[in-house]
Amino acid sequence: MSKRSLDLSREVLQAIHRTATPENVRDQLLRTLAGVGVEHVLLATLRICDAVPCDRRPTVFAGTYPDEWARRYYARDYILHDPVVRGVGERGSGFAWSDPGLCAPDDRAARRVLDEAGEFGLREGFTLPLLTLEGDTAGVSFVGEKLDLSPAVRGMLTLVGTYALGQVLLLAKGETGPLAEPLSPRERESLQWAADGKSDQEIADAMGISAHGAIRHLRAVRRKLGTTSRAHAVALGLRLGIIS
Repeated sequence: MSKRSLDLSREVLQAIHRTATPENVRDQLLRTLAGVGVEHVLLATLRICDAVPCDRRPTVFAGTYPDEWARRYYARDYILHDPVVRGVGERGSGFAWSDPGLCAPDDRAARRVLDEAGEFGLREGFTLPLLTLEGDTAGVSFVGEKLDLSPAVRGMLTLVGTYALGQVLLLAKGETGPLAEPLSPRERESLQWAADGKSDQEIADAMGISAHGAIRHLRAVRRKLGTTSRAHAVALGLRLGIIS
């Protein structure tokens, strides 16, 4: 991640941390990320089920999608064909709506959803699939007419989106975040390397330990910080000043 993206990540994380409601989180995301083209956000959990009938409507905790688009989306059951929803259920990392493979060339229903979303200003997007602490499927989307989708910005949006979802879920429950248990020096070092984008093996080589040892350190970091993923741990570590 570039220094500019890292500095912006810190600014956004600090702004989100000071929020008191999910709507405040939404507004801070829009304010601080306008420079990379973010005009709309959506933070929601999804219901993934095969039963019929099944209410697949997401639980939206914070969002700015146009109401007219939402009415059309549900009236026409677009959720059944939405490639972004499918991507959240199937992919393990963030993806752009324009990424190859998200929408098959012959999938006209999926293509129609994206094309019509574009008519409402939802033209380019980056969506982050996540799991909550309770194991629910969730997604965070950053959308705009012209979104910066460079690798550095994707990394920044991954950190910010992960932390933002955790914050809105806590605020929706009327809770505050857990107090972080102190990390050992080696755990802090492993988290710093993770923030630098190193793989498990690269972290192990840098620390002079086995890959299993690096994984064990990062697992301990996630447990102590109460986070669900490496990106979430890095985001919280940056916000708390544990790493730089």
